[in-house]
Amino acid sequence: MTKLPKRFKQSVILLAGLVALDVSAQDVRGWLNRMNRAIEELSYEGTFVHVRGTSAETLHIVHRYDAGHVSERIVSLDGVGREIIRQKDEIQCILPDQRIVLLEDTRHASPLVSAVPNYSEELEPHYEFSVVKSARVAKRPTQVFRIDPKDEFRYGYVVWLDHETAMPLKAQLRDEMDEVLEQIHFTEFEVVDSIPSTAFQSTIDTEGFTWFHPPESDGKKPLILWRATDETR
Repeated sequence: MTKLPKRFKQSVILLAGLVALDVSAQDVRGWLNRMNRAIEELSYEGTFVHVRGTSAETLHIVHRYDAGHVSERIVSLDGVGREIIRQKDEIQCILPDQRIVLLEDTRHASPLVSAVPNYSEELEPHYEFSVVKSARVAKRPTQVFRIDPKDEFRYGYVVWLDHETAMPLKAQLRDEMDEVLEQIHFTEFEVVDSIPSTAFQSTIDTEGFTWFHPPESDGKKPLILWRATDETR
């Protein structure tokens, strides 16, 4: 009987221990495109933790996609209980402790969207995409991918994408030392067939609140996945 090289045996053991899909690095683009669509085009409900530095916040999200229209409500389960409500392209950020409502014109007001990469083909020359492993998040199997910058001017990401939907159930923004700067992590997640409109109504009485409208846009889009250098700050 032929004796297998030690390195080959170790590789076999490693592969056998992973419950992973047959995914190559070239497939990562497809997964990230699916991720972008899943965040918008799925109807789902869940709870996730948003961590930035030493600050952590637990949030509940209800998201509905119906006939091309998005409705979303994110409620903080900590502190003063701020709410973010999105109806189509209008976003309200309700801050009850300050008695103000901020009207936003961008979906990046959502802590979920701001914490995950916004993939586009324009970014490919600047990043390396790789498959890491498989893991479970919120009791669901996920495939893990790395998005690493090719220079020191950009941040990198690690994302855990749901096997079934490609929804990002966990995502980490990492610096040049591979330290985690920001993270979202779902503890509960469920795809939902039907969500009533009442799920997107605020429980906060905003009578007497001050409403702030966003300044007029100059038409420029923010550069995603970009970190300014010390000289440009």
